[in-house]
Order: sequence, then C-alpha cells, then structure tokens
Amino acid sequence: MNPLLVRSIKDVCRDRARISADKKYDPIILKLREEYSTTRNTKTMQEIIKASREKTKFEEEAFLYHMENYSYAEDSIPERISQEDREAYGFKKFSDYLSEELMKI
Repeated sequence: MNPLLVRSIKDVCRDRARISADKKYDPIILKLREEYSTTRNTKTMQEIIKASREKTKFEEEAFLYHMENYSYAEDSIPERISQEDREAYGFKKFSDYLSEELMKI
C-alpha cells in the first residue's frame, strides 16, 4: 500500500454537509416548486424561499457537526485514487457513514 493521501477536513465536512442538506430538503423544495409551477401562488413561493433558507441554515449546522465529529470514510480519500486502493484502506462506505450521521443531527 502506498502512503494515504486525504482531502482537507474542511472540504470533506463541507461536502458532507451539502449532501446532508440536499438529501433532507431537496425533495421538499422540488415538491413546492412543482406546486408553484401549476398554481403560481405567491404563498407557495414564500414557502420555497423559507425552505431554501432552512436548507442553508441546516447546511451550516451540519458542517459544524461534521467538523466536531469528524471520522474518516471513503470520501476522505481524493477521487483520483483508484477504487481498489480506496477499499484497501478499509474505510467505511460513505453512504453508510452518512446514514448513521444524519440520524444524529
């Protein structure tokens, strides 16, 4: 095995926070946008804006959470490293890690 190259902790945590926020809020925002496209109701647009702001706030909170509770997972390794080498280090699968951590936030 070669020396392990890892991504910056801030980059990894920012990506994890963005993915967490997308997973939690994107279905809600998409549903509201579909509703707005059919009704053109200004109240629905206000709900979209509110949900977008909540998503941004959640992403900031998730970033801080991930920074405080950082754990190495497959996403810690840069994309340029082959999948074989990634598996050789024995890190958790990122999807498993994210599922566990989303339950804690």
